[in-house]
Amino acid sequence: MSTYRSIHKQLGNALFACALVTAVSASAQSTGSSTVLPPVPGTVYLTSTVDLSAGQNPSLFKCFMATAQTTFGANATYLGQTSYGAARISLGGNILSFYPLKASTNLTALGINQGMYNTQNVGTSCANFDIAPALYSFSDFASLMASMGLIATFDANGLITITSNDNSYKVVYVVRPDYLVTPGAPGTLGAPTMIQGTDGTYRFTDSAGNTQILRPAFVDPIALTTLDLLALSSLGSTTVQLDGSVVFTDMFGKRTVLKPDPTLTPIAAVNANKLWWQDSTNHFFYRSSYLSMGQGFTVVAQ
Repeated sequence: MSTYRSIHKQLGNALFACALVTAVSASAQSTGSSTVLPPVPGTVYLTSTVDLSAGQNPSLFKCFMATAQTTFGANATYLGQTSYGAARISLGGNILSFYPLKASTNLTALGINQGMYNTQNVGTSCANFDIAPALYSFSDFASLMASMGLIATFDANGLITITSNDNSYKVVYVVRPDYLVTPGAPGTLGAPTMIQGTDGTYRFTDSAGNTQILRPAFVDPIALTTLDLLALSSLGSTTVQLDGSVVFTDMFGKRTVLKPDPTLTPIAAVNANKLWWQDSTNHFFYRSSYLSMGQGFTVVAQ
């Protein structure tokens, strides 16, 4: 097992970003109303989610739950929606935590559809939903950020950028929360923590002991798609995976996995006019739209 160290020591006054895994998005308009969170110290919350209790959404979500039970088993049980818009489904052991970003009566392929954008699309028998993984314990996460002198900004798709209060942007960490949450033992009570292992993976544990993995992710998959076509010298498509990696499939069906570095860095003058560059064997950088910073990744043939 990896040895973990406190993220407080790792970050200091740095910038930390939490990017959500990306996938296919439905083009139809959302149904019902959205939840909007009032200001919370340590955060700027811009994620707008579908209110699953409003309008026709309860009936549409029954179709969602039918798909969830087909995918995860008959014991999948809806636990409700939090004040910040995250929906929770019990899977018997773990808990599925996600943002319902859009709901539409247009139909897409049944099941979980992945693609190149910052959501997954879930097709059901009567509707489709755009979703993204959600932090399980928003208030504890916000408290931890504030205590460390950091500000976490959640964008419209749940992408989180965490900056120091001096906006120095010296380092940017990019992660996404896992959909699955491991519940804490009954009666657990303590301070929320964020720790990082030697493998670079972060884990956030709330005051009740609920733990959620935060995985390295690509902050700008659209720019990455352009890079794929240039750097890999082939036509093809990109699909963001649930673990934050991206699979590039060329026109002949050959698959290449792109594994993101957990950080963004300022771009050196020598690379100032480049969209991408290579710094070592199988390791590349691309220019992201996030403050035009670079993000590295490792290419692994599959």
